[in-house]
Amino acid sequence: MKKLTRRRFQMTDSDKKPYYEVQAFRPDNIPKQRSPLRAALSSACSRLMPWGNTQQTSSMNLFEDSTPKSMRFWEEVAKEKEEKKANGTYVPVIFEGVDLHNKCDQERFRFAPLPFRSQFFIIVLQFGRGSFVVFLAALLLTHPLIVSASRESWQVTTIKLLTEVYPIFLGIPLLIWLISHIVVNHFPRLWFRPPKGPEWELNRKTGLVTIFDYKRHRKEGVIDEFIAPFYEFDAYMTTTN
Repeated sequence: MKKLTRRRFQMTDSDKKPYYEVQAFRPDNIPKQRSPLRAALSSACSRLMPWGNTQQTSSMNLFEDSTPKSMRFWEEVAKEKEEKKANGTYVPVIFEGVDLHNKCDQERFRFAPLPFRSQFFIIVLQFGRGSFVVFLAALLLTHPLIVSASRESWQVTTIKLLTEVYPIFLGIPLLIWLISHIVVNHFPRLWFRPPKGPEWELNRKTGLVTIFDYKRHRKEGVIDEFIAPFYEFDAYMTTTN
């Protein structure tokens, strides 16, 4: 925490100004909150939560994945890419120039999910694979019980299970898994569509949160932005009393 505090007011070499702007979030410098009684509440059953009580909004795995080792790896990849470009030996990969609008670094966290069409095949892939594994484990565990409870011989019971039960509970998920795997890994142009833009952004340098609204984007080509300091995003607590 001490190192983070020192960096928060570190001067840059170019302009000798603080890196973080005045509105950057500081837990020891949160403005006085307006009275909840004067706030425009959405209903009588809502109350304004106090500023500064920040909570975890996303899984820590998102930040744990960005380890120094992985960051150095991608830095080396970028360095090798520039060297190949300089030598004229670089071959661009598919969709390399597509802007995904995502950003996660020391300054900002920008979230831009893929459109539903692109997510659909990924969801189907995970669903087919997960269903196959679950049903396979369940059938392997219940197969001996069914054989022991059946009045027929174990050979006849096993043949019936293999021809009547297994194709339904294993064949269908396996087919879904196979088709979605082929589409996702071998036909990216069929399913991949880049996001139209980010949904929201957290900026540590400015201390601002930006929410992007695309309701008028298709007709008017306008992207509305709702911007407010980070400490104001406390949300309202809705109660039943």
